[in-house]
Amino acid sequence: MLAGVACGLTGCQSTRSALPKVAEENALLTVVNQTDYTWKLVLRRSGSTVLTSTLNPRESSALHVEAGHYEVEQGVTGSTRDAYLMQRVSCDFKAGQRYRWPLVTLLSDPVIPLP
Repeated sequence: MLAGVACGLTGCQSTRSALPKVAEENALLTVVNQTDYTWKLVLRRSGSTVLTSTLNPRESSALHVEAGHYEVEQGVTGSTRDAYLMQRVSCDFKAGQRYRWPLVTLLSDPVIPLP
């Protein structure tokens, strides 16, 4: 069972521990932007866009999605290298489950100016 996928500039990795069930027919997908960048997340099902979400730096969003198989595309926006920063992942969301989707990069900690 997929509980979360971390994809960023350093590649993708998944965490496979189940979170508590959601008492509803949809899955709950919590997207957490852990960076100082703006990200765009697009969920597609059977080639059609189902949901698009833009997350500002350090912002989180709770999305309710129908159970099923999705192609998820994520990327940093506002960059001249958008195509390079886009990643696509296939995943299945199950009804009543909660998923955490962290958006991270190699340097996800807050930027602290040097003295």
